[in-house]
Amino acid sequence: IWTYASTGWANRFFDRWYAWAIRSQITPMKKKATATSGKHHLLRRRLSNILNYFKHFVTIAISEGFNSSIQAVKSPARGFRKLENFRIRILLYCGKLNLMPVIPSH
Repeated sequence: IWTYASTGWANRFFDRWYAWAIRSQITPMKKKATATSGKHHLLRRRLSNILNYFKHFVTIAISEGFNSSIQAVKSPARGFRKLENFRIRILLYCGKLNLMPVIPSH
């Protein structure tokens, strides 16, 4: 779907994929396509959100990557006593600072 340049073509692709998936003999594919929340199919209900990508070309990939970095900082610490220490560690880690001392050459 992400290879299309317009909302219309992406929507047509989704419609074809969805029709194929619900008739599919591939159980996981069929299950994903027909998953429901209440009385509505999840993918169908969220299609407008998916198609918004073609209007704004924004994904949550950057925020997900940042969240992954924060989890990498949090895990080895096994908790911080002070939120400020956690915040500083996140800023140091995500800022990719080089903390090696500079040795002046003579």
